[in-house]
Amino acid sequence: MIVGHFFLAFSLVGLFALYKGWEKDKCLKMALAAGMFALLPDIDIIYAWKEILTLFNTGFYGFTESFWAASQSVHRGVTHSLIALLSAVIAFTIYHKTRSKYLAAGITSLAGITGFLTQSVLTGVILALFMATGFYITHRLESISLSEFSLVSGIGLLLHPFGDLFTGTPPQLLYPSSFSFVESRLVFFTDPVLNLFAVYGIELSLVWVSLLVYSKIDERSVKLNLNRFSILGLAYIFFAEVIRQPTLSTSYQFVSSVIITGLAVVFILRKVEEDKNYFSWIVNFVAVMSLSSAAYLIYYLV
Repeated sequence: MIVGHFFLAFSLVGLFALYKGWEKDKCLKMALAAGMFALLPDIDIIYAWKEILTLFNTGFYGFTESFWAASQSVHRGVTHSLIALLSAVIAFTIYHKTRSKYLAAGITSLAGITGFLTQSVLTGVILALFMATGFYITHRLESISLSEFSLVSGIGLLLHPFGDLFTGTPPQLLYPSSFSFVESRLVFFTDPVLNLFAVYGIELSLVWVSLLVYSKIDERSVKLNLNRFSILGLAYIFFAEVIRQPTLSTSYQFVSSVIITGLAVVFILRKVEEDKNYFSWIVNFVAVMSLSSAAYLIYYLV
C-alpha cells in the first residue's frame, strides 16, 4: 500500500485544486506535495534495507521476505501515530510561517533525542530523519499560503495510517498509548488470494484516479493515450500456472512479474511505435498491469 498512500493524497488534493480553479503549476505542486507527505511516515522502513545483504545468499524473493520481516520491528510505530503525525503537521506549519531554521533544527534534534531516550537509537534516528525530511519538503513549499500548506500536509500525513489498516500489522494509531481501535487488519475475503486482489484493486484504482486527475490538470487524455499493445497484458494468463499463489504476505513474485510485463510493453511502445510520450508510457504501463492482474484473477477463479 506504500504507493497507494501517494496516489490517494495526490488525487484528493488534485481534485480540490481543480475545484478551486487554481492554475496548472499550482495544482500539480499541491498534489505532488500531498503525495510526498503521504509517503513520509513510511520512512521508518529504511531500517529494513540492511537486509539487502541477504540478496546475494537467498535471492530476490528471499530478500523480500527477510526485508518485510525486519521492517516489522520498527514499522507502523511512532511515525504512524495520529498523535505524532498531528504534532508533525503543527511543527511543519509553524516552520512554514516562521521559516526559522533554528526551530527546525531544534525540533528535529528533540524528536531524535526523545526517540532515543524512550525506545532506542534506531527510533531516535528514524524520528530525526522523519522530521528533517518533513522540514525539507515544507521548505520547498514557501510559495503556497499557510492554509494551503496545512491542507496539503494534513491530508498527506493524517490519512496515511488508515490506508495501512488493510495490509500487514495495523498501525498503532494512538502511540505511545497501547489503546487500539483495530486489533487486526481489515479483511475483505477469507480467501487470502481474493483478499489480496481486493486490496490490490483498490491500489490500482487509486493509480487510475490519479492519472485521470493529472490528465485533467495537464489537459491530456487518458483514453487517447491508450495503445493497442496494452492488450498484451491479457497474455499473462498463460504464465499464471508458474506464479505462486499471491497473498498479502507473499505477493512479491506476482507483483514483480506484473511490473515486468508492463515494462516490456512500454519497451515495445518505444521501439515499435516510436512513442516518446512519457504520459502514454505510464498510461499503458498501468493498463498492462491492470489487464495482467485481471488475467491472473480469471485463471484463479476458473
